[in-house]
Amino acid sequence: MRLVFLGAAAVTALLWGLFYVHFMRLDCAARGTAENCALLLPWQLRGGPFYLLAGLPATIIIALLVLAWLTGRAPSDQNRLS
Repeated sequence: MRLVFLGAAAVTALLWGLFYVHFMRLDCAARGTAENCALLLPWQLRGGPFYLLAGLPATIIIALLVLAWLTGRAPSDQNRLS
């Protein structure tokens, strides 16, 4: 189960990166500045765009990594049945 969550986190991170770059390029094209448009880094965004393009995907990736960590932990001696 741990590998499933790690794989899901990796795929989510990859898709987020591709989506982010694509969305930023569309933003430059919509403004008509495609020639000299700089790609904004996620921490340079503010407000709604930050939540949609950085905050929400980061929350999902962190949640998947926490689930992978929780499922990969060995049970403690207290929780084992004799």
